[in-house]
Amino acid sequence: MDVSVFGTGYVGLIQAVALADVGHRVLLHTGEHAAMPLKLLRSVTEVNDHQRHILFSKLKAQFPGGLAGKSIAVWGLAFKPDTNDMREAPSRYLMEALWAEGASVQAYDPQALSECRRLYGYRDDLHYSGIGLRHIVPEAVRP
Repeated sequence: MDVSVFGTGYVGLIQAVALADVGHRVLLHTGEHAAMPLKLLRSVTEVNDHQRHILFSKLKAQFPGGLAGKSIAVWGLAFKPDTNDMREAPSRYLMEALWAEGASVQAYDPQALSECRRLYGYRDDLHYSGIGLRHIVPEAVRP
């Protein structure tokens, strides 16, 4: 079985300083308003924003003929594990880029499926999966 796994990845400083999931943007705005630009936090935010697009670029490179008509599974919709928070989730950027290219998405997250439905509703190019990885991946390749 040929399986490619790509991660969206984040620099991690934002979580390391215990800011809320999207609190860094509030902090940046507050700093700018107070004429304190917070250059390090701005740089980390720019890197994290760039990371969102890397996964799509790698995925698109795997299909030189284009993504139109392809069905892509996206597992893990929330910003982080064990939450339904999708406000800044990389999955949103990935799904929207896939749809723009004509692909459909098979979405799964044990916590965030209802939030995904709230955000995107029911559409022809989005299919909600109700089964987990343990039902899809054969015993031989499970960790």
